[in-house]
Amino acid sequence: MKNIFSAMQDLGKIQQKMTEMKASIDEITVEGKAGGDMVSIQMKGDGTVQAIEIKPNLLEMGEVEVLQDLLATAFNNAQEKLDAAKSEKTQDILQGIPLPEGFKLPF
Repeated sequence: MKNIFSAMQDLGKIQQKMTEMKASIDEITVEGKAGGDMVSIQMKGDGTVQAIEIKPNLLEMGEVEVLQDLLATAFNNAQEKLDAAKSEKTQDILQGIPLPEGFKLPF
């Protein structure tokens, strides 16, 4: 019976830590860049794009395909940075909490 109560207390701690972690991740802002900073994208922790900056001289070139490629590259760069930041936050916050092997977090 004692083990059940201990497990329930651990579950409550894990739930609290996961709530803290989600809030912490939502506050993250990353910036992905491409083309020597000609295109940059700011992305929030929840994956929403906050801003896109395109240098005016890139638009003057009139190369739509180049702009499309740079936007995709900047977005993917921002996503990679966000994934790395999420992983780091997750490790920091959940350090010392015993999670089952193979447990995947929902974010």
